[in-house]
Amino acid sequence: MPQVTAPAEAISRYPVEAAEALLSLQPGAAAPVTLDALFASAETRDEDPAEFVVDYIDGKGLRASFLQALKARGVPIDLHAPGPDDGRLDPLRWAEFLPRAEAFRCRVVSELGVGSGCLIGPSLVMTCWHVVGRMHPDPMALANTIQVHLSDGQTRRVVGAPRYQSLPTDDEYQQRWPWQDASFAQRHDVVLLQIERFDGARLGYAKLPAAPPALHSRSHIYVLDFPAGQDRGWAPGRTRKLRGLTGRVGHDASTLPGSSGGPCFNTGLEMVGLHQGRLEPRQRLVPIGRFLDAVREVVVGDIAPPMLWSLDGTRDGEIVIGRLGFFEAVAEASRPRTQARGIRLYRRNPSRQGSDGLNFSFRLLQQLLARRPDEHRLVRIAFDQPQRDLLAAIRAAAHQQGLPVPEATAAPGVRPGETTPEATLNDRARHLGDALNAAAGQRLFWLFFANPSGGLSEPERFALEAVVAAALTQPSLRVVVAGFETITMPGEEFASPGEAAGASAAGLIVENLGWFTKEDIRRFLRAAAECLGRSFAVDEIAEIVGAATSGLRPYAGNYGHNDADDLATVVARLKSELEGW
Repeated sequence: MPQVTAPAEAISRYPVEAAEALLSLQPGAAAPVTLDALFASAETRDEDPAEFVVDYIDGKGLRASFLQALKARGVPIDLHAPGPDDGRLDPLRWAEFLPRAEAFRCRVVSELGVGSGCLIGPSLVMTCWHVVGRMHPDPMALANTIQVHLSDGQTRRVVGAPRYQSLPTDDEYQQRWPWQDASFAQRHDVVLLQIERFDGARLGYAKLPAAPPALHSRSHIYVLDFPAGQDRGWAPGRTRKLRGLTGRVGHDASTLPGSSGGPCFNTGLEMVGLHQGRLEPRQRLVPIGRFLDAVREVVVGDIAPPMLWSLDGTRDGEIVIGRLGFFEAVAEASRPRTQARGIRLYRRNPSRQGSDGLNFSFRLLQQLLARRPDEHRLVRIAFDQPQRDLLAAIRAAAHQQGLPVPEATAAPGVRPGETTPEATLNDRARHLGDALNAAAGQRLFWLFFANPSGGLSEPERFALEAVVAAALTQPSLRVVVAGFETITMPGEEFASPGEAAGASAAGLIVENLGWFTKEDIRRFLRAAAECLGRSFAVDEIAEIVGAATSGLRPYAGNYGHNDADDLATVVARLKSELEGW
């Protein structure tokens, strides 16, 4: 006879023995509580009858005696099976988990209202589908505009279609309670939304459990939510099985409208589900086991852009601060079928900033692309020779990279002297773009145009604009325009990778050089510490950041706005800090 580990299971499978065991605990009682009476009470509360009996027995402190009585009546119950947890949290694990959770939780806002959610990957947010969706008249219609309010105060747009979605049941959307467990088949009320930036790479994100954690009746949970859109901390509660249902689990944590989509964690700090809402007689959550495999399949493909804290990965290398936008832009431009065909680097104050940041950007790009040498080729095109033939220089650089590109023969009507110089250049650039794209094959060929120390001649400017325009039409070509702030380039300018992901026309992702924040410094310190085998508490990181920025004057939280030397100052201070590690 197979052993039973859960008391509720024993009551369901052996009701006669359970009834006798219950009575044996009440010797001499004039009106003993019977199993039938408890079952009837459970029915009126719409709760699982066996779980209700267990709750009653636990409330009386009689679990051990009840299990012994079942055992004496031949029920194969495991006397050492774990009972309900006591709600205690490991202080060390909690201290590590709490700041992470505070960082990855978020609000999800649309014209339909506000809900709760969490970052679940570098660019993915998980919440309940009903927070952002409407069932009628179109059962698959999402809100027109969805925004995610992150823990650091920044707001991100949701871009593209949901990466995964599973609707609530029709009854739930109409605020009616489904009475059949079959109603929940493939109706989990969960959605994965992609935001425009890889904010999970800097704020962190919730981890999916390796397997669905067990959810027993009276298990302690903690809901990470924003009731009525407000930050009121964590909501503790206990679970309660719902009669005849496994697709939803009841709980008694204090929640309000706006809490929907908040992740729920157990005392082991594992995610056990999403708070879904409230229908009488109690609020409920969607257990993570219902959607874990489907969500995991999407999350594993949500890869953060490669990032560097040092150009060579050592404390002696050039350190990298405030270039998250560059990393994200390179990652987006490297995706297949993207409209991002490169990057436009702007200096906010060219006369003060000089060319150091632009030259550093080339070295940074070199290191990023060198991680996948079979997928990329990179050339730097400088304008250090006045009146040079730019297109010929590009062909020569491609040849040095193993991509021989012959000079195309101009068609009649666009040869020099037969039309305007601009038309001739445009024709040559189109032929060059076709040839480079064909030679690149399955690789991406990157052209990094370096800002000259002096200005461009008019023929050079025409040639640069023609090459960029041609490159925007080629799937295997990428361009980085470093500087050239006075020149308007062809194509779109995208403020973020997310804009490029949803665009209909090709263009360049913009990065403005020079500004950085304390979060950029914290990100650098975390990456350096991980690489160098160091570990720091949150207050230690804060102390280092404070020392690095001491005496500097930020503008709206950004350093480098009032003084272009801020970055050099912070880099020097961090270099000194690294020497002591």
